[in-house]
Amino acid sequence: MNIPFDYYKIFYYVAKNKSFTKAAEELYISQPNITRTIKKLEEMLDISLFSRNNHAVNLTPEGEEFYKRISIAINQIEKAEKELLLKSDLDIGYISLGASEVALHSILIPCLCKFNSLYPNIKIKLLNYTTFKALEALKNGLCDVIIVSSPIINDDNLEVIKVGGFQDYLVCSNSYYEKNKININELNSLNLISLDSQTATYKFFSDLFLKHHTLYQPNIEIETVDQILPLLNNNLGIAFLPEMFINESLKKVNLDIKIPSREIYLIKLANSNLNAATKEFIKILTR
Repeated sequence: MNIPFDYYKIFYYVAKNKSFTKAAEELYISQPNITRTIKKLEEMLDISLFSRNNHAVNLTPEGEEFYKRISIAINQIEKAEKELLLKSDLDIGYISLGASEVALHSILIPCLCKFNSLYPNIKIKLLNYTTFKALEALKNGLCDVIIVSSPIINDDNLEVIKVGGFQDYLVCSNSYYEKNKININELNSLNLISLDSQTATYKFFSDLFLKHHTLYQPNIEIETVDQILPLLNNNLGIAFLPEMFINESLKKVNLDIKIPSREIYLIKLANSNLNAATKEFIKILTR
């Protein structure tokens, strides 16, 4: 029996919608053509698939059984079509990302390696920002998604997904500060090094110190974590560093208060229309 695939597809949409009119709208086919096709299919199969009246279109028992089998086939075919289209979109394209330094080193680089191995032809534009500047860049359309560390500013226009976390520690060289423990109030008597006041890190520690009735008053402010490391290694002070930046030349100094852990977020504009490559990148990052 040589029945065209389109006949099965039209039957599936009529049965799914229980309506010739809705099936015609979804398939962009005129209703008379839908009706003629179903009639031909019934003749070829020599069974009645639908019971019709003025108010509804219902499947016959034979039609119900036929629909169960046809729906599995149609769903698999449509899924395969979507996967092929997605693969085609992922053969070329680009993603535009904004990232804070901590997010880049802790979670983004491994994800980019995996993404690039799967989709080597996708171009990647990676912009390095502080958390707050990354949020501005996202809103101004300079990147499609951002991956940043907390704290962030709540905004109903943003969709925020937690993708990781990390812990900060107070560190210095072995020779700069000999003790292994320090009181928060004593810190200001030392040469405290920090990221600058426009960063999320500065806000995080400023808020933490205020909670404990003291001020966060760094002596040296720097733009990036990478710039802090040589200062610490040369005995120029003490600083809070995320765990992934601490090397063997530095020692942890216990603070008399608990330093809360921080989060890493993927953020995009709510209801944004992202391309296939960016959607696939988000899937990999959030798995």
